[in-house]
Amino acid sequence: MQYLELVKNAEVRWPLFFAFVGRIPLYVVNLALVLWANNGSSFIISGLMVGLFNVGGAIGGIITALIADKKGSSFTLLLTGVVQSLCLLSLSTVGENAIILNVILVFIAGFFTPPISSIIRSYWSKLPEDSKDPAFAIESIAGELLSVVGPLLLSTVLLFSDSSRALVVSGLLVVVGSVSLSLTKGIRNEKGSAILYKHDTGPKMHRSIANTLSVFKNKGFIGLFVRRMLEAVSNGAYDVAIPAFAIWIGSEAYSGSLYSALGIGSILGGIAYGLHKWKMPKEQIYCWGLLLSAIGMALPLLAHSYTGMSFALGLGALGFAPVAAVEYSLIARSSDRVHRSQSFAWMTTAGVIGSAIGSQSAGIVTTYFGFRETFLLAAVISFIAALLAWPMRKYWKEEADESVIKEWKGE
Repeated sequence: MQYLELVKNAEVRWPLFFAFVGRIPLYVVNLALVLWANNGSSFIISGLMVGLFNVGGAIGGIITALIADKKGSSFTLLLTGVVQSLCLLSLSTVGENAIILNVILVFIAGFFTPPISSIIRSYWSKLPEDSKDPAFAIESIAGELLSVVGPLLLSTVLLFSDSSRALVVSGLLVVVGSVSLSLTKGIRNEKGSAILYKHDTGPKMHRSIANTLSVFKNKGFIGLFVRRMLEAVSNGAYDVAIPAFAIWIGSEAYSGSLYSALGIGSILGGIAYGLHKWKMPKEQIYCWGLLLSAIGMALPLLAHSYTGMSFALGLGALGFAPVAAVEYSLIARSSDRVHRSQSFAWMTTAGVIGSAIGSQSAGIVTTYFGFRETFLLAAVISFIAALLAWPMRKYWKEEADESVIKEWKGE
């Protein structure tokens, strides 16, 4: 009921809806690029294209978040939404054989990925205290629902057309979602914080870099950043392993529905998490959730059929949404309010850097060894990420908030 009351507020409902629409391509483009660039015998080029897209996103994500903090969210969403849409539409018309041009377009498309996630999560963090946790819970469930809707959309397009048309659909969705989000009342009121930098000294570029990197003064944030990057390596490996498995069992069209099984499992886990009153501290929930997720990442190693893989992916994803919901709160604890958009953007950057590494590595492993070895790679890295989180939990305690504030003020 708390969730229903929250979404009745127009300043929550419409940003939530358009942020959802604008982020559907995030769960279509990577898989579509794998299938679009694959020449039928090697996943190395596929991994390269997905890697370049994510590297562009890693570099551009910080810059666009900095622009959002200074110039406002609406301007940033308009700019990035239009540019990325044009690049995706161009890719669909150029064709996969124009390698050099495609490399440029893929990188630019990644660079101008609209920072919807960092902007909307920063927006949720500024809600009243009693609405903040429900908003983050809704955000995590929305994220997992995206991982169902996006791949199913891809499968639907593949049934009637091909992967190049999936890029067209993605381009249209990203421009509609990002532009519409930029026009909602709540996001329009996010005017930016350029005035906060007016007393800084030194060259403008130096000030910008210093402000952007200031989020890493907090050890808790560093721990979250590294953990997210490792998780993303596993997810990037999945982006290649799942389509490879689909092709192995008979059709690339299975890719979307298999990937959606991850989202369905995660949604069920998120609902179960939201229905329970947790007395355990969030940092402990986070660590246990990561361990559960790591175990789940290993389950696809046991699957040999479409049904078996669907079940393995769904069961393995039960811990994903609870981990994400808690992580949003930990990020907010570990970052200054003024730079919160950049904090969430850095986490997005950690994700895309990891995905780039994971997808490129997975392309090589899948080509020379097989998709099952790629699933093994993903599971091992996920276990490493889970184990590294335990020593960091002392930096994520709630009482650390006040010390974080003092740290930002230089006290």
